[in-house]
Amino acid sequence: MEFSKETLKDITISGGTAAVKTGTALVIKEGGKQIAKKVGKESIKKMAGSNVGTAIAFGVVEQGLHTFKLMKGDLDANEYFGKTAENIGGTGGALAGAFGGAAIGTTIFPIVGSAIGAVVGSIAGGISGSTVGSRVKSWFD
Repeated sequence: MEFSKETLKDITISGGTAAVKTGTALVIKEGGKQIAKKVGKESIKKMAGSNVGTAIAFGVVEQGLHTFKLMKGDLDANEYFGKTAENIGGTGGALAGAFGGAAIGTTIFPIVGSAIGAVVGSIAGGISGSTVGSRVKSWFD
């Protein structure tokens, strides 16, 4: 019975945390879309409404949570810098991959290739960037 209570508690906390992160990221993304509308630049509008905008929003949320934990004393400086390296690596890799993949996809098959290339590129870039970020993180361990 104790196992069930602990498991339920862990699921509730994990689910609640994920919901707050996702909700916050979506608010940031929607805010970016509204700013892009006001600025009026078409390229900014497209980026803010795309998966790139989502990647940036989630990166901002993760970094904000790590910063909050650092200020509370739940993370020390080395842990913070390590998590920052992972965050920058993953988000930066996803962004670079999305742009690179879209460019390659456009060259191969315009319009449809752009979308497919951006998705595949962002996944590959995110994985690669996270790997690099993890290696940089190991410098702080």
